Amino acid sequence: MEWDSCAHLFCCPRCGAEGLVTDQAALRCVCGSRYPIRGGILRLPGARQVPKTLGQSAMRFRPLVLVYDLFWRRLTFPFVTSIPFSREVMVLLAAHHLQEGARVLDLACGPGTYTRRFAAAVGAGGLAVGVDASLPMLERAVSSSRSALCARIKYAQAGADLRLFRDSQFDGVNCAGAMHLFDRPDTVLDRVLACLKPGGILSGMTFCATPLAGLNAAFRNTGLTLFVPERLEAVFRERGFEDYRGLRSRRMLLFSARKPC
Repeated sequence: MEWDSCAHLFCCPRCGAEGLVTDQAALRCVCGSRYPIRGGILRLPGARQVPKTLGQSAMRFRPLVLVYDLFWRRLTFPFVTSIPFSREVMVLLAAHHLQEGARVLDLACGPGTYTRRFAAAVGAGGLAVGVDASLPMLERAVSSSRSALCARIKYAQAGADLRLFRDSQFDGVNCAGAMHLFDRPDTVLDRVLACLKPGGILSGMTFCATPLAGLNAAFRNTGLTLFVPERLEAVFRERGFEDYRGLRSRRMLLFSARKPC
């Protein structure tokens, strides 16, 4: 799928106009703003700002990017949480009940760990859009995408406020391994709700708070927010989501919720 087939999903980050058009190796708005596409990645303003926390900085550290998908994400996480990565993937994909031709947004997609799996799930007529602020992560995602799935995947470098997408465009949004890194998770949830079609599903994974207040505070000092599961569920409901489901294992929390029809 070429960019001209999905440019209409985007809004101009500068003027807010809905629907961009392709213009050579870029997307263009009626206001004259152009957003380049280089190395298969749409570059949008705001993502290149200096990271605010140690956790956000780590996601741009190239040595970590090289080992993130295999060693960090697939081996370290399951060791800490006791949930095998294959089980995590099965739970989150199953939450969506995706049909052929669906559109899925993978928020904070990293090296495309989930983006590729959603691209496989939506079939030849579907689309998986991976968004991340880290250019090294996105470059790794592009290089890791199999040629058979490339036509179904688009990557964009952008922040997490998601104002770059038109409302009600996605059948599903996934955010696995990043909620704890966001400055304002509640604001992100508001934008996710807007991006989803009625009845669309948000799925994701994040980390739970420990029983030790001092340890939780130490994590906060590095920019990691550890959630109390009951409080996170309440936040979802306050933002307007329904049918919240959470699966906890040690410090890991897998979650899903639905936008009302």
